[in-house]
Amino acid sequence: PPRSTLFPYTTLFRSINKEAHELLRNDSSKKHLLAYLLREINWVTISILSASYISAHVLLRSSFELLIGIATNEKGKMGERIESIKFLSTDEQQIVKKLWRKLCGWGHPYEKWEKEICPIYVAHEPLYHPRLCKECIEKFEILLGLFLVVALEKFEINKADLTKIIHKYQIDFSKFPILNNRI
Repeated sequence: PPRSTLFPYTTLFRSINKEAHELLRNDSSKKHLLAYLLREINWVTISILSASYISAHVLLRSSFELLIGIATNEKGKMGERIESIKFLSTDEQQIVKKLWRKLCGWGHPYEKWEKEICPIYVAHEPLYHPRLCKECIEKFEILLGLFLVVALEKFEINKADLTKIIHKYQIDFSKFPILNNRI
């Protein structure tokens, strides 16, 4: 995939990671997970860039679950957990639920793997595949938008600094519908 597609995100992660380290100095529950989650999100980027679409999906799903766990203390079904996130509007919760439905099948090596990715690998080798890459990036952008909102709401990342970074690297706000109303 074109490196320019994901490059701004890796730079954004590095900047947020600096703020994450500052936040870790203060006592707060789950703050230590922010730095861990950033590392996992970086691995999603690496997986997409290396055309490892199964790995990207598995990491997206795992990162999603961790992010929801950070955003809420609610236990139970994922839909209920998402609905309990008070800083998300009903529309935003629907976007997050839709992402969850898309990621659900990627936790186990059957169905989605066998039907959607394995035939492509067998037929084309594990090289760049435009459709699979695009699908991974679209899911990644929704997850990243959710991540940024959680970072703003739960970890009190400085909004002005985040806005500067986004503008500096000319990141398209429209790719993050959940973040759009906050910056």
